[in-house]
Amino acid sequence: MPAEEAATSDKKPKQNGWRALLRARRRREKREKRQEMMINHKPSLFRWPTRALPAVAGCRTEPHKPCCVSCDQNVGSHLVLDLGARLLATRSAFQAIEVFDTEAFGHVMTIDGDLQLTELDECHYHEMMVHVPLASRPPGAGAPRVLIIGGGDGGCAREALRWPGATVTLVDIDAAVLDAARRFFPACAAGLDDPRTEVHVSDGAAFAAAAAARGDTYDLVICDSTDCSAAERASGTLYTDAFLVSVAALVAPGGFFCRNYTSLLWNTDEAAATLPRYAARFAYASPFVWMQPTYSSGSYSALLCGGAAPCATRDLAADAETLGETDYWTPAVHKAAFALPAFVARRMSPTSPPAPPTSDES
Repeated sequence: MPAEEAATSDKKPKQNGWRALLRARRRREKREKRQEMMINHKPSLFRWPTRALPAVAGCRTEPHKPCCVSCDQNVGSHLVLDLGARLLATRSAFQAIEVFDTEAFGHVMTIDGDLQLTELDECHYHEMMVHVPLASRPPGAGAPRVLIIGGGDGGCAREALRWPGATVTLVDIDAAVLDAARRFFPACAAGLDDPRTEVHVSDGAAFAAAAAARGDTYDLVICDSTDCSAAERASGTLYTDAFLVSVAALVAPGGFFCRNYTSLLWNTDEAAATLPRYAARFAYASPFVWMQPTYSSGSYSALLCGGAAPCATRDLAADAETLGETDYWTPAVHKAAFALPAFVARRMSPTSPPAPPTSDES
């Protein structure tokens, strides 16, 4: 081989290796940028569809992008839904609210870019948030008095009113959520305008504090707040010790406090870290789980708190007969909801007693 060819062949691998490294670096930077954009819900990540979207009665149809609307920032898990027409895009004094049409999930509501509600599986969430605590009360418990803090979509109110003699007080800070639910999720929002429901558009934490000061009590207090990040949960008024003091005072003997919690599969450590705060206020505090297909982990949980553990002798079959046809809750699902995976159960069983409340929390 001539010397010139040998020199060229020696340089070629080095040159190709350098180019390969450059390409790999560019791919890595692009991938990291894509991940960051998905977590932050930056719209430039997604391509606008080129086909025309169908017209929707009563709204202005706009082309829009498939959007990552279910996301867990702690683990980088995302669920991407293919969206049809955007039916609503508005910003209230508190948050940005959007409603989309989808072929697979029906209407979908997002708040600040995060998935909150779909027509397809809202029954999973609302039936479990209501029927598990109400069917955990002692046998012979009377008509339930239910306070819902948040829950502006009306789903929890609808389910609570299925119990004979139930009355509901619902407090949501954002009238725009109630309006969107009535307009685009009428089956879910049916409980909002029921005469047995009293709706207040006001701050839930302030309402709870005032009700506790009056000595009001409820058989079930539900906190159905907007699903949000861990940082937002740490700073939100519905997660403070003062709010827990109010809620603990509002729960009647034999009653329960139930709040939307987190994905125990993804956020086990966060759940384990916050559990002692609730255990310091209630004799019983434990999560229960269910399948929620449109949430990023495919499952979700609520935290059930009360003066005693759920009643083990209650006739759940009789409750099922009383409720009539349900879409998700059954006696078997009820019992299974308290069975946690082994790694979750280990983390959710603290070896040390919960820290006592500080003087300013009492």
